[in-house]
Amino acid sequence: MATALKLHANSGKDTPVVLHKVDTALQAEDERLNQIYEAMGWGDLPYRLKFEIALDIVGYYDELKGLYSTCDPFVLARRKRVLYWINNYRSGNCSLDTVVNALKINS
Repeated sequence: MATALKLHANSGKDTPVVLHKVDTALQAEDERLNQIYEAMGWGDLPYRLKFEIALDIVGYYDELKGLYSTCDPFVLARRKRVLYWINNYRSGNCSLDTVVNALKINS
């Protein structure tokens, strides 16, 4: 019981360090994503849309860097869908809600 109390008492001391590490990692990932959006010319997209396509963007970037290559028809179809909806949104053919709902991945 004394060991459990010591562990509980010490756990609060490490929490700020862990939270700082998580925050730093999140900031680095956010910066990386923003750089990719800017490089693709999509830096002006609303945050809601950027959030929906974040995994797609990382996939684009990793493939362009040569980390892997895909010929999966589902991945290729998803990429076409992302490009299609972003182009329609930027052209003013549909609303942000329409694009977000069309690109939302349902689990």
